[in-house]
Amino acid sequence: FLGMGKPGFPPDVRGIVALQPSSARPPVLKMRIGSSLVTVKLKGWSALSVGSGFRQTFFVPIPILSPQEIERLLPMDDCIAVMEQAFGDLQRGFLHHPLRTFWAPPGVDGGTMWMAAYRSRTKPMFGTKLLFVLNDNPSHGLDSHQGQVILADGETGELRALLDASTVTAIRTAAVSALATRLLAREDARVLAIVGTGVQARKHLESIPLVRPIERIFVAGRSGEHA
Repeated sequence: FLGMGKPGFPPDVRGIVALQPSSARPPVLKMRIGSSLVTVKLKGWSALSVGSGFRQTFFVPIPILSPQEIERLLPMDDCIAVMEQAFGDLQRGFLHHPLRTFWAPPGVDGGTMWMAAYRSRTKPMFGTKLLFVLNDNPSHGLDSHQGQVILADGETGELRALLDASTVTAIRTAAVSALATRLLAREDARVLAIVGTGVQARKHLESIPLVRPIERIFVAGRSGEHA
């Protein structure tokens, strides 16, 4: 984010800054922290690249949810219920989304995906997931899926929140599987088979036992160590 990490910028501030054109006066950054309005002179802040046609910027507080915060605010059992509501809204025509777009740049082992959605009720909301899939990430100790989920007001387009896409994807995917299991699997199903030992394997191990009395679990993977 523009200016973050520069001398004089409050270290605990997380949000978006936006430039507004004005006179040729020296640029300043105005932000509200709690009930206090803080003004910071921007002279010498090369990261901002403010031209002479700009006078000041304004700080707009935006919630930025970390993986830990998402895990705390969206437990798996709650997400299963949310997914049930979402599919119902889709069927009733309250939720709309186009097919996702995937682009693989030349020479990249992976690519980027763009997924958008719009909910008209009860509170209109836009949602967009920007996802970057890098297949070599696990060798570096990283999830292969990286990105952000952007939430915006459905009437004004104003940004409402930024969420870590990897965590949202992990929870949401396993929650949908659990919902399908609850609707389609036998009531007395007690054996769970998981193919793979990655993030989704761990999340499905969390989600499926919430909807069926699982007693035995089989895991198929390339490495017994990961299983």
